[in-house]
This record gives sequence, structure tokens and C-alpha cells, in this order.
Amino acid sequence: MASSSQSPPNQQQVQPRGPAFAKWPTVKIFMPPKGRFSPKRDEWCLTYCTQSITGRIHAAQPSCTTLCIRKVFEHEVRNVAGFKRHDMSVMRNDDTAIEVIEGKGKDKDKGLHEASKVVRKTAVYPLPAEGQPENVPRVLGGAESSKSHPLSSTTSSSSTTLIPTTTTSTPTVKTRSWSPGYYIFTSTTIYGTFEHLASMSRDLPRQVARQKMMESMKREWVEYQEWAERIQRGEIQGVEGSFRTQREENVVTASGTETQPEEASEIMSTGRKRPPQPLPDYLSSTLLVPVPPASISQLSSHILTPISKFLEPSGRALELLGNDLQGGIFQQFASRVYTKAQTDEPAKLARRSWERLLEAWKGDGGDGKDGGIKG
Repeated sequence: MASSSQSPPNQQQVQPRGPAFAKWPTVKIFMPPKGRFSPKRDEWCLTYCTQSITGRIHAAQPSCTTLCIRKVFEHEVRNVAGFKRHDMSVMRNDDTAIEVIEGKGKDKDKGLHEASKVVRKTAVYPLPAEGQPENVPRVLGGAESSKSHPLSSTTSSSSTTLIPTTTTSTPTVKTRSWSPGYYIFTSTTIYGTFEHLASMSRDLPRQVARQKMMESMKREWVEYQEWAERIQRGEIQGVEGSFRTQREENVVTASGTETQPEEASEIMSTGRKRPPQPLPDYLSSTLLVPVPPASISQLSSHILTPISKFLEPSGRALELLGNDLQGGIFQQFASRVYTKAQTDEPAKLARRSWERLLEAWKGDGGDGKDGGIKG
């Protein structure tokens, strides 16, 4: 029995009509995001490292030189509409805020009028230690005191010990903070290069947190070194037996963490767990300065002023030469020379000089009077 249902005939689907000029060639403009999500470059670095044969044999650190240019944008330190709002705890107070005063405006009814003042606060993110005035040369805007470091490193065969050194701090020196603009970073050590390259993955708040953590590690390490030295001098008694050996290769501390044998013996003798060792000090070979330097007047007084004093006589001579050229003195002199050359006086002068020279050569130079040459 034939089926009564028959398949409907294939109907041609009508394509919906597109918008006008949809098939015409067009130009698409993609606007990249701005602010925190912008793909713009904000730092460019060039690093060059070398190593020698003897340095490789003796496991010496390579010699590295790094030069970076960092651009700090407006949104990184100030609250910009539509982007991340900085924490108010790091914002400057009203008395230290950067004040932006807009110019005169124009109203149809009132004419010219003074625009209202706009106070723009800036987040205070301190520069790293290599950018503070006490660690920057005076010629580049540093403090008047000599460049000093809070920690100096003395290397030994087994480890690197950080020992605090005396610093000469100036009470009037203010802590510098990041501000919009360009900065130049340079370092000649592998530790400074490594730390800066690692900081390229952090924004300013995370860089500040990293700096605080590194300072805390250095303080803890210095305290531990002082504690160990006092124990060695006998000023403090060790706590022998406070920690029991669970196995010959491992020791369980009071917190339940296992330590290596050499660390365990140190814990049993000092009573304190050895903190992680921070990076050696690299401030003496690292520099961070804004472009242009913070104190352009000091740069002028140290470099440009001696040069201007040295070139001052040359400038005066050029000024006199210009005045003579404008006054026509050289033209008058050239005209007189040309007029004198048209007469027979130059020939007489040359002939008289030649005769006197011959007389002097023959030995008959006269008695030396009226210009005679006596042999």
C-alpha cells in the first residue's frame, strides 16, 4: 500500500537582504584599549653579558651590563576615569597634591571667567633604593651627602654575609616616588639585572610590596647574623638538646618541617632557624634616574657653568669680530692695502730690504744706526 504522505517539493530558500553597501569594500579601524589594558610598550631593556674561561672554571658570576628606559603613564600613579582607582592610603594629602589650574574659559553671557581649580592627587609609590637621593650622584640630582648603602656585602667561600654599615642620612632629603615620565635604569651586576628584569612583570603597587619584602628579609638576615656572632662569642648560650634528631639525614623542628643536616646542626647550636639569604647588595653599581634629572639646576652648575666660563673669552672675541665686520673696518683695511699696492712703495720697500740683507751678509752692515744690521 502506497504511503499517502508525499515529501514536499524542494523549495528555494530566500536569502535575507543585508544592509546597504554590505558587500562594498570597507576599511575597518580597530582602536586598541587604553590605560591598564593597553598593549603599548612601557619599558625597553638592553642587556649584554660576558664570561671568561677562568671565570667559568672558578664559577665566577658573569659580567653583565643593563640599560633600560621605563615610561610611567598617567594611570599608573593617578586616578583616571574608567580605570583602576588607586588605594587612598597611598594617595598624597591635599597639601602635597599636585594642583592643576585650568586656563580661562569663555561664557556667552559672562564673557571671560576664571575656570575652577582642579586638584589632582598622586599615589605615592616610592622609587626603589637605587633611585633614592642618597644613592644617586649629586650631578644627577642626588643628595649632597656621599653615596652610601644601608647594607654592604662581604663574600666568603661558603656564603655571602650582609653586614650593616653606617649611613650618613640628611634629614631634609625626601623620599622620591614614581611620577609620570621617563626613567633610565642601568646596572653592571647580574643581581641588579636579575632583580630589575623580574620587576618587569609587576606593576607599581606590587613592586613596592616586593621592596618591603626584600627589606624585611635583609633585616631578618642581619639580625640572624648578629645572633650567631653573639653565640660564637659566648654572650648567649645555645639551646643544645632543644631539637631531637629523628633520622641521621633529617631533623624535625618544633614547627614540624624537616631540615637538612647542616641546617639542623645550626638550629641545634643557635636555637633559631636560618632565614633565607637575600641577594647581595648591588646599589653601588645600579642607578635609576628620571629624564631629565630631578635637579637640572645642579646639572647646570656642575657641568655647564665651568664650560661657559671657559668659553667666555671666545664668545667675547667673536662678539668683537662681529662688531668690526658690521662697522666696515675690514673693508676699509682691504681698500687701503689695495690702494697702497697700486703705488711703487711696495717695490721700494722690497728693494731696500733686499739691499740691507745683502749688506748684512757681506759684513758691511754699518754702525748699527738708522736700522742698519751690524755684522
